[in-house]
Amino acid sequence: MFFLNRLRESRRNGEASERRKLRERGAAALEFALVAPFFFLVVFGGIEIGLMFRSHLALENMSRTAARVASVQRNAPGADQAILENINAQAEILSGDITKVIIFSAETLDADLSPDCELATASRANECNVYLVDDRGVQGVLDDGVWEAGLTATERGAWQNLGIYIEYDYQYATGFFDSITLSTTSVEVVELDL
Repeated sequence: MFFLNRLRESRRNGEASERRKLRERGAAALEFALVAPFFFLVVFGGIEIGLMFRSHLALENMSRTAARVASVQRNAPGADQAILENINAQAEILSGDITKVIIFSAETLDADLSPDCELATASRANECNVYLVDDRGVQGVLDDGVWEAGLTATERGAWQNLGIYIEYDYQYATGFFDSITLSTTSVEVVELDL
């Protein structure tokens, strides 16, 4: 009898232990279901911010390099074409599309682009050359092939500083969001003929 009671008690303890294990597994699954969205949000958000930061740094480097090309080209015919080709050559590492490039005269090295030029959809006489980029390529080039529509090469020869503004639509890698517009401006001193 003693042995039989011991066996029944052991079986009850085993069943209780099994029920306890199942409850613990269910609680762990529930905890994971509650915590997982926040965990993945932090992980993928960190990756997305890192990729966006990388694209912004590449964009800044692109505008500095293009401003340097503009400084060297100065008042050469077709200088804008050389600037846009330089930007195009570097655009491959970006995960999105460049939408606007503006070449402008800057008063000082830390000058910003004027709001009139930033919002312009076409070049403005004596202020800036605006180039819009879409699926068809660079817009703003006139039918006769003239690149400098608002500012001519002669006008550019009198400038002290030359600026490049680039606007870029960053496409999120995760695809949960649409896109965000990043922009950067670089100004270089125009190199003079000696």
